[in-house]
Amino acid sequence: MKPDKRKVGERIKKIRTDLGYSMDEFGKVIGDIPRSSVNNWEKGVSIPKKDKLDKIALLGKMMPDQILYGRADEYLYDLFSQNLDVKFSDNILFEIFESIPPEERSYDDILWLSIGKYFLEHGRRGKAVGRYSYESMLGISSLYMAEYQNDFIEQREDFNKKNVKYYAYSDIDNNILHIMPFTPVEENIKLFYKYPDFIEKAHEHVVFTENFNQIGLSLKNSRIIFYGIQKKSMTPHIQTFIYDKDSDVYREIQTSETLSMFKDEIDKQIERLR
Repeated sequence: MKPDKRKVGERIKKIRTDLGYSMDEFGKVIGDIPRSSVNNWEKGVSIPKKDKLDKIALLGKMMPDQILYGRADEYLYDLFSQNLDVKFSDNILFEIFESIPPEERSYDDILWLSIGKYFLEHGRRGKAVGRYSYESMLGISSLYMAEYQNDFIEQREDFNKKNVKYYAYSDIDNNILHIMPFTPVEENIKLFYKYPDFIEKAHEHVVFTENFNQIGLSLKNSRIIFYGIQKKSMTPHIQTFIYDKDSDVYREIQTSETLSMFKDEIDKQIERLR
């Protein structure tokens, strides 16, 4: 990540003013640097060369990278915002930071981005986070768009744009949720090859089930039927799960019950992907 010159300038100015130096005095302490150069640093026009940066860091009792990128939380916030297009809340930034032992921490973009991506995909400490809400699709009764929103991200300006992942069909009479990847979004195609396995982890089914009341379903004795594709053979892979109250997970069972419109769509997708 490239340093933000404006922020670097603000940090240098704070070091100088905290020490009570004028620009002229500060330049002399650094090494006969003219006032104009110090002014350019503080305005964000330029960044000091390494040898000068090292001296400024020493004066400020900081690491040189701290002047370039800020404290760890500032660095991580900017890194994820610029590269992952998300703004993690403070408590999640702290969890990400604490996930690496102190002796292994550094201003390493690749390291922290890989951890940030893991948190986005798997949630805190590997647990799924966020919830699906269900938006009715006009023209077809009981058919919904399952819209996902990650609940530990500080929302961007476009926070009203929800992330549609699945079609959801609510079979109220049989208390079944049928789910299939939402095909108008091209990136969702990969979801056909991997079912949402977190439903088999204690209590993590809430990602799907917390808003069951929106679509007339209840948790007790409910089933979730997932419509996917076996990638190697390119054949339909439909899995059924039933809720087990004692263990608070969904367990896979064998059944031939399917929803014809979803099954037909699976066949169409297989033909398109071959």
